[in-house]
Parts: sequence; structure tokens; C-alpha cells
Amino acid sequence: MKIPRAKDNTSEEIVSERVSLLKAMGIELSHTTHYRFAPSCTTGNIENFIGVAQVPLGLAGPIRINGEFAKGDFLVPLATSEGTLVASYSRGMKAMSEAGGCSTRVHSDFFMVPYLFRTPNPEDAARFTQWCEQHSVEIARVMEGTTHHGKFHGMNIENVPRGVIIEFEMHTGDAMGANMVVVAAHAAMEWIAEEAPNIDQRDCHLVDMGKKAVESRRIRGFGKNVTAEVQLSEDILQEIFHTTSTDWMRLYRAVQQHWSMSGTQGQQCMFANGLAALFIACGQDVGYLPEATCGSLLASELPDGGLHVTVQIPCLVIGTVGGGCTLPTQRECLQILGCDGPGKARKFAEIAAGVALAGELSVLSSSSAKEFVRAHKELGRSRPV
Repeated sequence: MKIPRAKDNTSEEIVSERVSLLKAMGIELSHTTHYRFAPSCTTGNIENFIGVAQVPLGLAGPIRINGEFAKGDFLVPLATSEGTLVASYSRGMKAMSEAGGCSTRVHSDFFMVPYLFRTPNPEDAARFTQWCEQHSVEIARVMEGTTHHGKFHGMNIENVPRGVIIEFEMHTGDAMGANMVVVAAHAAMEWIAEEAPNIDQRDCHLVDMGKKAVESRRIRGFGKNVTAEVQLSEDILQEIFHTTSTDWMRLYRAVQQHWSMSGTQGQQCMFANGLAALFIACGQDVGYLPEATCGSLLASELPDGGLHVTVQIPCLVIGTVGGGCTLPTQRECLQILGCDGPGKARKFAEIAAGVALAGELSVLSSSSAKEFVRAHKELGRSRPV
């Protein structure tokens, strides 16, 4: 069995051939093949196109953001098949908005790609490290020469057994930037292998393609390092969440203890839940969710009652141009947020952090109020049609 392919791999003819192949197997694609855009617009986003996977799309919010780049009230598109998710996040957003909104901040913004350079002994490794530091200007020029948008951010150089790892870092503008930096880092590796003494290109290896939780990135940041925080009064906790700061903190300390004892990577409840729905809606690479779950939740009681709650996502890899952002429905979702196109990536990051904070507030509140199971029974169970 062979999947039909052609030079123009998104033409109507070749798409029909692939659909016919499945029909011959007895599979009728009565929903998958119904879409309103030309298959050609998916070039660079997918191979062997046959149709669309239609994920339900809901609207959460509004959420009030008091950020450096995101300011105002936002309606948030979330694509998910999980009942209760949109309702839960909307409740968290309502509480945050009634409290005056959440404060957000992007602390750093760069993408990096690591290469391992093998060296025969520690002395050569030390000399190679020094050589790279002395030639950082030339390395920056080589990397920036591969792109019109990326800017050199720096190099993080570490000695490891029998080698040196260089993390090549770039500012990627409003693009997510993975492909951009992979190309730039490869060019830097080739230049170094040619110019540096005693380095053979056969001993230079790309050692990490991302899309996993990495502790060092949690510490240093990767993509957008962003925080969001809010202060909730006792009245808001009781009116919207049906709980108190005392009960909320009692549960929070219990789950913190569990996270510590179980070795949880990323001490938070469910960043991935809302971020996955936001990523799918807005054309982001969901493969980078593991990095985002390295984040953390911090809460404390206010002196006069109420809560001060903060989330940090040190590794939020997102963009507003290129990649999946160019697809028609994903671009419309970005437009709902006012984040379509250049100059909007950090605004989008601040909104994403606010979404994550809303989810943390809602899930812990429903648990502390003993409403979590009831809500899922009422809203989260599919009914036969």
C-alpha cells in the first residue's frame, strides 16, 4: 500500500487520490473532507493532506490583563474536546477580572539550540571554550546571516565529559523560531568546525531538538519567560469559588507537599490543559507543551484576608507569525485576541500566562470547595446522541 504523492502534493487531484485510497478500504470521510480553505495553504504545515480534524472551539472570558504588552479585556478561544474546560477557565477569568485583572510580565525572550563539540581531553575543551568566547562576534554574524528576523542573543557554553556543549541563542522576533534557530545554529557549527583549531565536523552533533521538560531551561528560561499574578479578596473567593482563603491554602499546602514528595516536574496543577487548548486554537506547536509545564504556582494569604497567587512559565514557546499561525482558522483565533501578525508575540505570551493562572485558581478552588467531581459529572460526560 502506497500513499499517493505528487510534486504538487496539495493539488485537488492528489488530495482526492488519497481520500479515494481510504474509501477503497471502506473508510468514508464524511466530515474530515469538509473544509473551507484551499489545501495549498497548508504547504509547510503538513504533508499528505487529506482534510481537517475539527476540534470543538469555545470562547472563555473575558479576562482582564494589566501587562506591559497586553492591556485590557480579552475573549479567549480554546479548542478542546474536554467538557468543563472552557467553563472552568471562564470562572477563573471572571474572578481575576472582578479583582481588577492580573499583572503580567515577560522577563526574557530567546530560543536556543545546543550542539556538542567532542574534544579529546579537558585541556583542549578549555582552549576551545576560550576560542569560542573570543570569536563570539564572528559567530553572531554567521548566525544572523541566515535570517532576516533573528538576532543573536548569546552562547551558553558548558564543559561536559569529553566535550563542550554550546547553546546557540537567538531572539526570534514574533516567530516561534525553532526552524530559524536550527538553521542559524547549524551554520555556526559549520563555521566553528572550519575555523577553530582541532575541531572536526564529524565530532559536532546537534544534541537536543527540544519538546521535553529540561531543568536547566526552567532555570534560565527558553522561549518567553513570563509571569502572571493576581490578588483575590475573601469576598471574591466566596462569591465566585464558594471557598475561603483558609480552605484554599490548606489544599494548596497539601498538593505542594505531594509535588515535592513525588518529584513532580513543574509544581502546578494543569498548565498544559488550558495552554493545549489555546495552542490548538491559535496554531502553536503543541509539541512544546512539555517545556511549558516546567512552570510553577506560588500562593500566599494576604494580611487582611484573601489570596496572592502567581504563576511563572519560564519556557513558553509561541509565536504570532509563520508556521501554524498562517492557517485560516488559527489566524482568526489570533485575531479574536488581537494577536495576529507582527509585534504581538509578547502580548500573546502575557495572555497565555493569564489563561494558565485562571486555570490554577479554578481547579484548586473547585477542589477546596468539594465541587470538582460534581462539575465534571454535570459538564464533562458525553451523552449519546
